[in-house]
Amino acid sequence: MAKSTVHGGVSDASLEGTSTAPAEQPADGYDAWTVDQLKAELGERGLSKTGNKDELIERLEEHDGPADGAEE
Repeated sequence: MAKSTVHGGVSDASLEGTSTAPAEQPADGYDAWTVDQLKAELGERGLSKTGNKDELIERLEEHDGPADGAEE
């Protein structure tokens, strides 16, 4: 049986598979995210959730700032 940890009255087991957006950007970038995941992340950041997938990704990347190793 899997170990469950309780956080604020909700167990980890009950949260499995319910997240609408990953906690971090995956190694292959936002392209791997669904439109629903992108919109959820934009909403959490207080950004506009309108537009096509490319526009949503661009908005998140602009909000993220320059990537590591990028010249300023």
